[in-house]
Amino acid sequence: MYDPALRFVRVNGAFAQLTGLEPELHVGRTLWDVLPTIPPALVEAYRSVLRTGQPLHNFQYAVEAADAPGGRFHRQASAFGVCDERGAITALVVTIEDVTAQVLSEQARQASEARTLRLQDLTSALSRALTVQEVHEVVLEEASRAAGAYAATLIVPVDDATLFVAGATGYDDEVIRPWQRFPTTGRFPVVDAIRERRAVYATAAELSGSYPDMARLLQPRTRAVAAAPLISGGRVLAALTLSFEDEQATGPGHQAFLQAVVAQGAQALERARLYDEQRRAHERAALLAQVSGTLSTSLNVRVTLDRITALTIEHVADWCVVYQPGPDFDHLPPARQRLLPVAVAHRDAQKIATLQALLRRYPSDPDSPISNEHVYRSGQPVFVPALSPATIDAFPSEERRSMIRSLGLHSLITVPLVANGRTLGCLGWPRPARNAPS
Repeated sequence: MYDPALRFVRVNGAFAQLTGLEPELHVGRTLWDVLPTIPPALVEAYRSVLRTGQPLHNFQYAVEAADAPGGRFHRQASAFGVCDERGAITALVVTIEDVTAQVLSEQARQASEARTLRLQDLTSALSRALTVQEVHEVVLEEASRAAGAYAATLIVPVDDATLFVAGATGYDDEVIRPWQRFPTTGRFPVVDAIRERRAVYATAAELSGSYPDMARLLQPRTRAVAAAPLISGGRVLAALTLSFEDEQATGPGHQAFLQAVVAQGAQALERARLYDEQRRAHERAALLAQVSGTLSTSLNVRVTLDRITALTIEHVADWCVVYQPGPDFDHLPPARQRLLPVAVAHRDAQKIATLQALLRRYPSDPDSPISNEHVYRSGQPVFVPALSPATIDAFPSEERRSMIRSLGLHSLITVPLVANGRTLGCLGWPRPARNAPS
């Protein structure tokens, strides 16, 4: 009970337990003196009852408390005025009910319904994604939204030593750019997630001890992170990393849902991978058929070479190069034999000059088993599956390293060009970094 100035007149034992004071120690003190964290809206509601005489029913409010479930106690207040014989309000009687359990139960129900709807939206979006690239985009945008993350990355294993950032959302470009590719030697949650094939969850505080490399890179907003592998057929196809502003977002109550999100993404990614493989097989077959036809029918060398490069970037690559033997090739010892680039094509015309300069200044080593000259002499194609960051960094020339990175060179395919049983040259096309999953 309060007087009109909201000073305590009387409290019962249950209310005294809420404040931690003996009942008699409340008398004469104001509400906000005893409970400094009381919501201002509740104080105003009490004053409204004193002014108008209208009772207050079931006013819900929350009080921050370290020992409360979820950090808050939820309570419900009702109040009515006590009047004297003239009708003036002389006291305010208030009852307080703890409704924390009911509120948390309702919040959990609503959260469950919301998660179900988000999972349905994700499933629907993934069902419309056909290619690996489309699935990557859906997983990044829809899966991160479904999980409640403010930012996400999709990481793809290139080989045992290298990871590749296939996409990101929620981060500025300057944050992601240095990590387009990175080694598996660093202490990062995603490295453990891929290596151990399990989801890794950590708060910002836990990262400092377990993953110091990651802790140094955390954005100010990040309070928790998750890294979960997308596994299909026993193979890690990718890993999704999520950054949360809420420390509770990776708690035990959320992990099952995050795993369901990742499982949906893994199924869609495997389906898209098979679709892409089939599509690429058709494209390669079409390319080989058209190249063979071009080599067999055209008498104009320049037209033939231009047609081959045009077909290649149309079907399988962002850029390609046709190499043919240099002067006196067959009369030189292998160490001095050279194939020269005679036709260069790129989807981005602005990068042709960079590609030409790279080929001119840094030709392949004819003694190397992966060189263009080796492909020409042996008649066997060569596939270099990955140029790791360490491989690129090992090149002594900064100019060469810069050119390779600007072209996005990731892996390399070189095949002999054969017509009527005679090897005429080689065709090389690199897979840029964005196609690393292929």
